[in-house]
Amino acid sequence: MKSSMKKLIITGPVKTQGDVEIAGAKNSSLPILAASILCKKELVLNNVPKLLDIVSMLETLCMLGSRICLNDDDSINIHNELCTQKTLPEPLTSRTRASILFLGPMLARFGKASIALPGGCNFGERPIDLHIEGLKKLGAEIVIKDNMIHAEAPNGLNGTRIYLQKASVGATENLVMAATLAKGKTTIENCALEPEIFDLINFLNKMGAKITHSDTCTLTVEGVKTLSGCHHSIIGDRVEAGTYLIAAAATKGQVTTRKVNPEHLGSVIEKLRACGAQISTGEDYISLSMPNHPKAVEVKTAPYPGFPTDLQAQWLALNIIAEGQSCITDTIYETRTSHVSELVKLSASIQCENNSIHASGSSRLQGAQVCATDIRASAGLIIAGMCAQGETHILNTDYVDRGYVALEEKLRKIGAKIQRTEVNSTFIES
Repeated sequence: MKSSMKKLIITGPVKTQGDVEIAGAKNSSLPILAASILCKKELVLNNVPKLLDIVSMLETLCMLGSRICLNDDDSINIHNELCTQKTLPEPLTSRTRASILFLGPMLARFGKASIALPGGCNFGERPIDLHIEGLKKLGAEIVIKDNMIHAEAPNGLNGTRIYLQKASVGATENLVMAATLAKGKTTIENCALEPEIFDLINFLNKMGAKITHSDTCTLTVEGVKTLSGCHHSIIGDRVEAGTYLIAAAATKGQVTTRKVNPEHLGSVIEKLRACGAQISTGEDYISLSMPNHPKAVEVKTAPYPGFPTDLQAQWLALNIIAEGQSCITDTIYETRTSHVSELVKLSASIQCENNSIHASGSSRLQGAQVCATDIRASAGLIIAGMCAQGETHILNTDYVDRGYVALEEKLRKIGAKIQRTEVNSTFIES
Protein backbone atom coordinates (compact mmCIF):
# COMPACT_ATOMS: atom_id res chain seq x y z
CA MET A 1 0.00 0.00 0.00
CA LYS A 2 1.22 3.53 -0.75
CA SER A 3 1.11 6.59 1.49
CA SER A 4 2.12 10.17 0.70
CA MET A 5 3.93 12.78 2.69
CA LYS A 6 3.82 16.50 1.90
CA LYS A 7 7.13 18.24 1.38
CA LEU A 8 8.55 21.57 0.30
CA ILE A 9 11.30 21.90 -2.28
CA ILE A 10 13.37 25.08 -2.06
CA THR A 11 16.02 26.07 -4.58
CA GLY A 12 18.68 28.51 -3.45
CA PRO A 13 20.33 30.79 -3.04
CA VAL A 14 17.85 33.61 -3.64
CA LYS A 15 17.58 37.30 -2.82
CA THR A 16 14.20 38.43 -1.55
CA GLN A 17 12.49 41.66 -2.55
CA GLY A 18 8.91 42.87 -2.18
CA ASP A 19 5.95 43.38 0.15
CA VAL A 20 4.23 40.84 2.39
CA GLU A 21 0.78 41.31 3.92
CA ILE A 22 0.78 39.84 7.42
CA ALA A 23 -2.16 37.71 8.56
CA GLY A 24 -3.99 37.95 11.87
CA ALA A 25 -2.06 36.67 14.87
CA LYS A 26 -2.51 32.97 15.51
CA ASN A 27 -1.58 33.44 19.17
CA SER A 28 -4.32 36.06 19.57
CA SER A 29 -6.95 34.14 17.66
CA LEU A 30 -6.64 30.93 19.67
CA PRO A 31 -7.41 32.39 23.14
CA ILE A 32 -10.03 34.75 21.68
CA LEU A 33 -11.86 31.81 20.13
CA ALA A 34 -11.73 30.01 23.48
CA ALA A 35 -12.99 33.17 25.23
CA SER A 36 -16.01 33.33 22.93
CA ILE A 37 -17.56 30.53 25.05
CA LEU A 38 -18.04 33.10 27.83
CA CYS A 39 -20.63 34.98 25.75
CA LYS A 40 -24.13 33.84 24.69
CA LYS A 41 -24.59 36.67 22.17
CA GLU A 42 -23.36 36.88 18.58
CA LEU A 43 -19.68 37.69 18.08
CA VAL A 44 -17.93 38.82 14.89
CA LEU A 45 -14.18 38.32 14.59
CA ASN A 46 -12.21 39.92 11.75
CA ASN A 47 -8.72 39.11 10.41
CA VAL A 48 -8.80 35.51 11.63
CA PRO A 49 -5.93 33.57 9.98
CA LYS A 50 -6.70 30.47 7.91
CA LEU A 51 -4.54 27.96 9.75
CA LEU A 52 -4.90 24.32 10.78
CA ASP A 53 -4.73 25.24 14.49
CA ILE A 54 -7.58 27.70 13.95
CA VAL A 55 -9.60 24.98 12.21
CA SER A 56 -8.99 22.70 15.21
CA MET A 57 -10.27 25.38 17.60
CA LEU A 58 -13.36 26.00 15.45
CA GLU A 59 -14.09 22.27 15.36
CA THR A 60 -13.79 22.25 19.14
CA LEU A 61 -16.27 25.12 19.40
CA CYS A 62 -18.68 23.22 17.17
CA MET A 63 -18.27 20.18 19.43
CA LEU A 64 -19.32 22.38 22.34
CA GLY A 65 -22.45 23.46 20.46
CA SER A 66 -21.37 26.67 18.71
CA ARG A 67 -22.86 27.78 15.41
CA ILE A 68 -20.15 29.27 13.23
CA CYS A 69 -20.27 31.08 9.89
CA LEU A 70 -17.00 31.51 7.94
CA ASN A 71 -17.03 34.54 5.65
CA ASP A 72 -14.98 35.24 2.53
CA ASP A 73 -13.33 38.30 4.09
CA ASP A 74 -11.59 36.24 6.83
CA SER A 75 -14.25 37.19 9.37
CA ILE A 76 -16.15 34.69 11.51
CA ASN A 77 -19.62 34.94 13.08
CA ILE A 78 -19.96 32.91 16.28
CA HIS A 79 -23.20 32.06 18.11
CA ASN A 80 -22.65 30.32 21.46
CA GLU A 81 -26.08 30.57 23.08
CA LEU A 82 -26.78 26.86 22.56
CA CYS A 83 -23.48 25.56 23.95
CA THR A 84 -24.04 22.93 26.65
CA GLN A 85 -21.30 20.34 26.12
CA LYS A 86 -18.84 20.25 29.03
CA THR A 87 -16.34 17.63 27.83
CA LEU A 88 -13.53 17.83 25.27
CA PRO A 89 -12.19 14.37 24.36
CA GLU A 90 -8.64 13.50 23.34
CA PRO A 91 -9.23 13.44 19.55
CA LEU A 92 -9.88 17.19 19.71
CA THR A 93 -7.29 18.25 22.28
CA SER A 94 -4.45 16.19 20.76
CA ARG A 95 -4.26 18.49 17.72
CA THR A 96 -3.30 21.69 19.47
CA ARG A 97 -2.03 22.66 22.89
CA ALA A 98 -4.31 25.71 22.78
CA SER A 99 -7.22 23.44 23.69
CA ILE A 100 -6.21 23.91 27.34
CA LEU A 101 -7.47 27.50 26.96
CA PHE A 102 -11.04 26.22 27.01
CA LEU A 103 -10.67 25.10 30.63
CA GLY A 104 -11.09 28.51 32.26
CA PRO A 105 -13.97 29.78 30.05
CA MET A 106 -15.91 26.49 30.28
CA LEU A 107 -15.50 26.40 34.04
CA ALA A 108 -16.63 30.02 34.33
CA ARG A 109 -19.73 29.58 32.15
CA PHE A 110 -20.84 26.02 32.98
CA GLY A 111 -19.34 25.49 36.44
CA LYS A 112 -17.88 22.25 35.12
CA ALA A 113 -15.37 21.11 32.49
CA SER A 114 -13.57 17.91 31.53
CA ILE A 115 -10.71 18.27 29.06
CA ALA A 116 -8.22 15.69 27.82
CA LEU A 117 -4.61 16.73 28.31
CA PRO A 118 -3.56 18.79 25.28
CA GLY A 119 -1.17 17.96 22.45
CA GLY A 120 0.69 20.29 20.07
CA CYS A 121 4.32 20.76 19.10
CA ASN A 122 6.80 18.65 21.03
CA PHE A 123 9.72 20.73 22.31
CA GLY A 124 10.05 19.89 25.96
CA GLU A 125 7.93 20.10 29.06
CA ARG A 126 5.23 22.78 29.04
CA PRO A 127 3.42 22.07 32.30
CA ILE A 128 -0.10 23.27 32.97
CA ASP A 129 0.36 23.41 36.74
CA LEU A 130 0.08 27.21 36.80
CA HIS A 131 -3.30 26.97 35.06
CA ILE A 132 -4.50 24.38 37.59
CA GLU A 133 -3.17 26.17 40.68
CA GLY A 134 -4.70 29.49 39.62
CA LEU A 135 -8.12 27.98 38.91
CA LYS A 136 -8.06 26.23 42.28
CA LYS A 137 -7.47 29.60 43.96
CA LEU A 138 -10.56 30.87 42.15
CA GLY A 139 -12.54 28.09 43.83
CA ALA A 140 -12.33 25.22 41.34
CA GLU A 141 -12.03 21.59 42.40
CA ILE A 142 -9.71 19.84 39.95
CA VAL A 143 -8.67 16.21 39.53
CA ILE A 144 -6.44 14.80 36.78
CA LYS A 145 -7.19 11.16 36.09
CA ASP A 146 -6.79 8.87 33.06
CA ASN A 147 -5.33 11.68 30.94
CA MET A 148 -8.35 13.90 31.66
CA ILE A 149 -8.64 17.16 33.61
CA HIS A 150 -11.90 17.18 35.56
CA ALA A 151 -12.80 20.58 36.99
CA GLU A 152 -15.85 21.74 38.94
CA ALA A 153 -16.89 24.94 40.66
CA PRO A 154 -20.11 23.92 42.44
CA ASN A 155 -20.37 27.29 44.18
CA GLY A 156 -19.10 29.32 41.24
CA LEU A 157 -15.72 31.02 40.90
CA ASN A 158 -14.72 33.73 43.37
CA GLY A 159 -12.25 36.57 42.94
CA THR A 160 -8.92 36.25 44.69
CA ARG A 161 -5.23 37.19 44.51
CA ILE A 162 -3.09 34.98 42.27
CA TYR A 163 0.68 35.20 41.99
CA LEU A 164 2.16 33.30 39.05
CA GLN A 165 5.50 31.70 39.83
CA LYS A 166 6.35 32.15 36.13
CA ALA A 167 5.03 34.72 33.66
CA SER A 168 3.16 32.10 31.65
CA VAL A 169 1.22 33.32 28.62
CA GLY A 170 -1.27 30.43 28.64
CA ALA A 171 -1.88 30.57 32.38
CA THR A 172 -2.40 34.34 32.27
CA GLU A 173 -4.96 33.94 29.47
CA ASN A 174 -6.82 31.08 31.13
CA LEU A 175 -7.06 32.86 34.48
CA VAL A 176 -8.12 36.21 33.00
CA MET A 177 -10.92 34.47 31.09
CA ALA A 178 -12.06 32.50 34.13
CA ALA A 179 -11.98 35.58 36.39
CA THR A 180 -14.13 37.58 33.96
CA LEU A 181 -17.33 35.88 35.23
CA ALA A 182 -16.12 35.23 38.80
CA LYS A 183 -17.71 36.95 41.79
CA GLY A 184 -15.67 39.91 43.05
CA LYS A 185 -12.19 41.14 42.19
CA THR A 186 -9.25 39.05 41.01
CA THR A 187 -5.66 40.32 40.83
CA ILE A 188 -3.14 38.32 38.81
CA GLU A 189 0.46 39.24 39.64
CA ASN A 190 3.62 38.45 37.67
CA CYS A 191 1.46 37.86 34.60
CA ALA A 192 2.68 37.76 31.02
CA LEU A 193 2.25 40.96 29.00
CA GLU A 194 2.49 39.79 25.38
CA PRO A 195 0.62 41.85 22.74
CA GLU A 196 -1.63 38.84 22.16
CA ILE A 197 -2.74 38.94 25.81
CA PHE A 198 -3.74 42.59 25.45
CA ASP A 199 -5.61 41.70 22.27
CA LEU A 200 -7.55 39.13 24.32
CA ILE A 201 -8.18 41.70 27.07
CA ASN A 202 -9.41 44.27 24.53
CA PHE A 203 -11.79 41.64 23.15
CA LEU A 204 -13.10 40.74 26.62
CA ASN A 205 -13.55 44.40 27.55
CA LYS A 206 -15.51 45.02 24.34
CA MET A 207 -17.90 42.30 25.55
CA GLY A 208 -18.35 44.09 28.86
CA ALA A 209 -15.56 42.65 31.01
CA LYS A 210 -13.77 44.94 33.46
CA ILE A 211 -10.05 44.25 33.13
CA THR A 212 -7.33 46.79 33.85
CA HIS A 213 -3.53 46.73 33.83
CA SER A 214 -1.24 48.56 36.25
CA ASP A 215 2.32 49.76 35.59
CA THR A 216 3.57 46.52 37.11
CA CYS A 217 2.94 43.02 35.75
CA THR A 218 -0.48 42.92 37.42
CA LEU A 219 -3.94 42.54 35.92
CA THR A 220 -7.11 43.35 37.83
CA VAL A 221 -10.40 41.72 36.86
CA GLU A 222 -13.72 42.87 38.30
CA GLY A 223 -16.12 40.00 37.74
CA VAL A 224 -19.35 40.64 35.81
CA LYS A 225 -22.50 38.52 35.55
CA THR A 226 -22.84 38.39 31.75
CA LEU A 227 -21.04 39.45 28.60
CA SER A 228 -22.47 40.98 25.41
CA GLY A 229 -21.68 40.42 21.76
CA CYS A 230 -19.15 42.58 19.91
CA HIS A 231 -17.04 43.06 16.78
CA HIS A 232 -13.27 42.61 17.11
CA SER A 233 -10.34 42.58 14.68
CA ILE A 234 -7.32 40.37 15.44
CA ILE A 235 -3.93 42.13 15.55
CA GLY A 236 -1.22 41.33 12.97
CA ASP A 237 0.99 38.31 13.63
CA ARG A 238 4.35 39.57 14.91
CA VAL A 239 5.94 36.12 14.59
CA GLU A 240 4.96 35.85 10.93
CA ALA A 241 6.29 39.36 10.31
CA GLY A 242 9.51 38.55 12.15
CA THR A 243 9.98 35.43 10.03
CA TYR A 244 9.85 37.38 6.75
CA LEU A 245 12.11 40.12 8.12
CA ILE A 246 14.71 37.54 9.18
CA ALA A 247 14.41 35.78 5.81
CA ALA A 248 15.14 39.05 4.01
CA ALA A 249 18.13 39.71 6.26
CA ALA A 250 19.53 36.22 5.69
CA THR A 251 19.20 36.48 1.90
CA LYS A 252 20.65 40.01 1.75
CA GLY A 253 17.33 41.19 0.39
CA GLN A 254 14.57 43.69 1.04
CA VAL A 255 11.05 43.28 2.37
CA THR A 256 8.20 45.40 3.71
CA THR A 257 5.80 43.66 6.07
CA ARG A 258 2.37 45.30 6.21
CA LYS A 259 -0.55 45.15 8.67
CA VAL A 260 1.70 44.65 11.70
CA ASN A 261 2.51 46.96 14.61
CA PRO A 262 6.30 47.57 14.73
CA GLU A 263 6.10 48.17 18.49
CA HIS A 264 5.32 44.46 18.88
CA LEU A 265 8.72 43.59 17.38
CA GLY A 266 10.96 46.05 19.16
CA SER A 267 13.53 43.53 20.39
CA VAL A 268 13.69 41.80 16.99
CA ILE A 269 14.17 45.08 15.13
CA GLU A 270 16.98 45.98 17.53
CA LYS A 271 18.77 42.68 16.83
CA LEU A 272 18.26 42.98 13.07
CA ARG A 273 19.84 46.43 13.10
CA ALA A 274 22.74 45.01 15.08
CA CYS A 275 23.36 42.43 12.35
CA GLY A 276 23.51 45.18 9.69
CA ALA A 277 19.93 45.63 8.50
CA GLN A 278 18.56 49.04 7.57
CA ILE A 279 15.02 49.38 8.94
CA SER A 280 12.27 51.97 8.76
CA THR A 281 8.84 51.71 10.35
CA GLY A 282 5.40 53.27 10.18
CA GLU A 283 2.15 52.82 12.06
CA ASP A 284 1.46 49.41 10.53
CA TYR A 285 4.52 48.44 8.49
CA ILE A 286 8.21 47.52 8.80
CA SER A 287 10.66 47.90 5.90
CA LEU A 288 14.02 46.12 5.95
CA SER A 289 16.97 46.02 3.56
CA MET A 290 20.26 44.19 4.07
CA PRO A 291 22.93 45.87 1.88
CA ASN A 292 25.85 43.77 3.12
CA HIS A 293 26.50 40.28 4.45
CA PRO A 294 24.82 39.96 7.88
CA LYS A 295 26.84 39.82 11.08
CA ALA A 296 26.15 37.14 13.69
CA VAL A 297 24.27 38.46 16.72
CA GLU A 298 23.64 36.58 19.96
CA VAL A 299 20.16 36.41 21.40
CA LYS A 300 18.56 35.12 24.57
CA THR A 301 14.84 34.48 24.36
CA ALA A 302 12.66 36.00 27.07
CA PRO A 303 9.04 36.89 27.78
CA TYR A 304 7.76 39.99 25.96
CA PRO A 305 9.20 42.55 25.39
CA GLY A 306 12.25 40.26 25.09
CA PHE A 307 13.25 38.27 22.01
CA PRO A 308 10.46 35.75 21.19
CA THR A 309 11.13 32.04 21.54
CA ASP A 310 8.97 31.59 18.42
CA LEU A 311 11.69 33.34 16.37
CA GLN A 312 14.60 31.39 17.83
CA ALA A 313 14.84 28.83 15.00
CA GLN A 314 14.59 31.54 12.33
CA TRP A 315 17.33 33.57 14.00
CA LEU A 316 19.57 30.52 14.11
CA ALA A 317 19.07 30.12 10.34
CA LEU A 318 20.33 33.70 9.96
CA ASN A 319 23.29 33.18 12.26
CA ILE A 320 24.56 30.05 10.50
CA ILE A 321 25.20 32.06 7.33
CA ALA A 322 26.23 35.30 9.09
CA GLU A 323 29.77 36.53 9.66
CA GLY A 324 31.18 35.48 13.04
CA GLN A 325 30.23 33.25 15.94
CA SER A 326 27.13 33.45 18.09
CA CYS A 327 25.17 31.83 20.88
CA ILE A 328 21.39 31.54 21.05
CA THR A 329 19.92 30.65 24.45
CA ASP A 330 16.25 29.75 24.84
CA THR A 331 15.13 30.54 28.38
CA ILE A 332 11.50 29.69 27.65
CA TYR A 333 11.75 26.06 26.47
CA GLU A 334 14.78 24.08 27.56
CA THR A 335 14.71 21.51 24.75
CA ARG A 336 13.58 23.54 21.75
CA THR A 337 16.58 22.45 19.72
CA SER A 338 15.29 19.66 17.45
CA HIS A 339 15.94 21.81 14.35
CA VAL A 340 19.67 21.90 15.08
CA SER A 341 20.39 18.38 13.81
CA GLU A 342 18.41 19.16 10.64
CA LEU A 343 20.36 22.34 9.97
CA VAL A 344 23.60 20.36 10.36
CA LYS A 345 22.47 18.28 7.35
CA LEU A 346 22.68 21.53 5.35
CA SER A 347 26.37 21.81 6.38
CA ALA A 348 25.70 24.30 9.17
CA SER A 349 28.33 24.50 11.89
CA ILE A 350 26.33 24.24 15.13
CA GLN A 351 26.77 22.74 18.59
CA CYS A 352 24.25 22.42 21.42
CA GLU A 353 25.02 22.81 25.09
CA ASN A 354 21.92 22.34 27.24
CA ASN A 355 19.50 25.02 25.99
CA SER A 356 22.21 27.10 24.27
CA ILE A 357 23.04 26.79 20.57
CA HIS A 358 26.51 27.84 19.39
CA ALA A 359 26.88 28.67 15.69
CA SER A 360 29.86 29.51 13.49
CA GLY A 361 28.73 31.49 10.46
CA SER A 362 29.31 30.09 7.00
CA SER A 363 28.14 31.20 3.55
CA ARG A 364 28.37 27.67 2.13
CA LEU A 365 25.20 25.88 3.09
CA GLN A 366 24.37 22.94 0.85
CA GLY A 367 20.85 21.75 0.05
CA ALA A 368 19.79 18.38 1.49
CA GLN A 369 16.73 16.49 2.71
CA VAL A 370 15.59 17.57 6.18
CA CYS A 371 12.52 17.05 8.37
CA ALA A 372 10.48 19.73 10.12
CA THR A 373 9.88 19.08 13.82
CA ASP A 374 7.60 21.96 14.83
CA ILE A 375 6.01 25.09 13.38
CA ARG A 376 8.90 27.51 13.89
CA ALA A 377 11.57 24.91 13.11
CA SER A 378 9.87 24.62 9.71
CA ALA A 379 10.36 28.34 9.13
CA GLY A 380 14.00 28.13 10.17
CA LEU A 381 14.64 25.31 7.69
CA ILE A 382 12.91 27.25 4.92
CA ILE A 383 15.11 30.31 5.53
CA ALA A 384 18.23 28.12 5.54
CA GLY A 385 17.07 26.47 2.32
CA MET A 386 16.69 29.87 0.69
CA CYS A 387 20.36 30.54 1.50
CA ALA A 388 21.73 27.09 0.56
CA GLN A 389 23.18 25.99 -2.76
CA GLY A 390 20.90 23.66 -4.71
CA GLU A 391 17.68 22.01 -3.61
CA THR A 392 16.51 21.60 -0.02
CA HIS A 393 13.69 19.10 0.52
CA ILE A 394 11.72 19.68 3.76
CA LEU A 395 9.52 16.80 4.90
CA ASN A 396 6.67 16.86 7.44
CA THR A 397 5.39 20.24 6.30
CA ASP A 398 1.96 19.98 7.93
CA TYR A 399 3.55 22.11 10.64
CA VAL A 400 3.79 25.02 8.18
CA ASP A 401 0.02 25.11 7.74
CA ARG A 402 -0.45 25.32 11.50
CA GLY A 403 1.49 28.57 11.79
CA TYR A 404 1.74 30.39 8.45
CA VAL A 405 -0.97 31.55 6.05
CA ALA A 406 -0.15 30.99 2.35
CA LEU A 407 3.56 30.77 3.10
CA GLU A 408 4.66 29.50 -0.31
CA GLU A 409 2.65 32.14 -2.17
CA LYS A 410 4.02 34.94 -0.01
CA LEU A 411 7.61 33.71 -0.34
CA ARG A 412 7.32 33.29 -4.10
CA LYS A 413 5.98 36.84 -4.34
CA ILE A 414 9.23 38.15 -2.83
CA GLY A 415 11.50 35.97 -4.94
CA ALA A 416 11.78 32.56 -3.27
CA LYS A 417 11.92 29.43 -5.42
CA ILE A 418 9.64 27.16 -3.44
CA GLN A 419 7.09 24.51 -4.34
CA ARG A 420 4.97 22.00 -2.48
CA THR A 421 4.73 18.42 -3.59
CA GLU A 422 4.32 14.94 -2.19
CA VAL A 423 6.75 12.08 -1.75
CA ASN A 424 5.25 8.62 -2.08
CA SER A 425 6.35 5.72 0.07
CA THR A 426 5.38 2.07 -0.09
CA PHE A 427 4.59 0.07 3.00
CA ILE A 428 3.00 -3.28 3.80
CA GLU A 429 -0.12 -3.21 5.95
CA SER A 430 0.23 -5.69 8.80
